[in-house]
Amino acid sequence: MSDEEWIPSKYCKAYQEMKLSKIDNISEHCKFIHDKWPMYQRTFFTNNPTASESDWTVWESYYQRGNWEDDIWFMGGVEFKYSWPYHAAFIEEFMLYYIHNPQQDITE
Repeated sequence: MSDEEWIPSKYCKAYQEMKLSKIDNISEHCKFIHDKWPMYQRTFFTNNPTASESDWTVWESYYQRGNWEDDIWFMGGVEFKYSWPYHAAFIEEFMLYYIHNPQQDITE
């Protein structure tokens, strides 16, 4: 690890503002479902049109076995969105609805 100051990604910052119920909701909705691998594959190549089959295999394996709640602390925004696109989409929605909407209770 470098001596540079750690700067959390926008995903990490938003994650720190969420209630546990919202985090649990993201985990539940984004958990890998084996029968849906064609959808995951289609989305992966749509999001990453220059990716190879090998890239897909590595991503799929990581998505099944990784832990997004650990990764959110050290991954930059681009890396997190690549590794956890469905989780990132939920967090982006949270940021849009709660963080950019001051009349909403961010901790709901």
